[in-house]
Amino acid sequence: MTLAVKGPDLHHVLGHYYHNGLTVVCDSFSSTSAITRIVNPSVVNGAQSVVAFARAEAEGVLTPQLMVFVKLVEVAGRPQLAKEVSRRSDTQNPVNPRMLMSHSGPQLRLAAEFAALYPMIAYETRPDFSNPPKQKWIIPNDAAAQLLCTVFNAMPWLAVKRTALFESENHALIFNELVSASHIVVADLVGQAVDKEKGEYPDAYRSSWRLTRIVAGYLVGQILRASNDGALTGILSAPASAAVDMVATLATLRRTARVAAATLKIRRVQLIGAAEADDYNREFKNETTLRALGKEAQKNYLLATSLGGTA
Repeated sequence: MTLAVKGPDLHHVLGHYYHNGLTVVCDSFSSTSAITRIVNPSVVNGAQSVVAFARAEAEGVLTPQLMVFVKLVEVAGRPQLAKEVSRRSDTQNPVNPRMLMSHSGPQLRLAAEFAALYPMIAYETRPDFSNPPKQKWIIPNDAAAQLLCTVFNAMPWLAVKRTALFESENHALIFNELVSASHIVVADLVGQAVDKEKGEYPDAYRSSWRLTRIVAGYLVGQILRASNDGALTGILSAPASAAVDMVATLATLRRTARVAAATLKIRRVQLIGAAEADDYNREFKNETTLRALGKEAQKNYLLATSLGGTA
């Protein structure tokens, strides 16, 4: 994105009100006496003011005489510098990695895909800059990151680290060039399926639902991978096709979510029967435990289908 800003007349900058100014990181900027062009700007200090200015302009009450100091910092190819500028500039609301990545190539590409392919869904990359969407179906990209990571990357032990998913190395892994808006739609449908079957999960695990939801999403993904049914395996391998009929896909995912619930029920019963403590808040973040649960879920699904049952 390139932003063009008219240069202020410095004789009129000083006014009756004081403002700390804005700090903006960007890929690059160039300036002439009349205009400054900013490539991929991201406000790291003063975001609340920018939102207020935008609302005032939309309401027709923003004066063209308003002048605000803006500090521009070029950070292209230097993510660590962007982090340092954000950390040192913002003393009110910390700017997290999600905010820094909101104007990155992958996020802009995915937002454009949603607008073109799924206009009924609002893909939210930066809530502080988002106007209230008209769509009822909203997918925040941090929620999408967790579901993509647990379902498609099959790494729930990383997915639980919500604040770390937008750090450069993790963002590149989760939102890689192969990930499309359809992947996010399917991942979100997995989350919806698990939510709709929430009552099937053990009471104790429902008390930490955010964590259990990630684990259940992982189990659903592993079940899909183990299935001999092409319709199920295709949900992950061909998400664009699966997203054509979302109602049918959600119904299928709810069946696998029930198998995931049964797997966690069995775990709970076994631990209680053995008089062992169920430290699930720790174990549901443990890679070894989660891999073992994934294999158990696959076995349970294959057993149910071999006996002629419906998952």
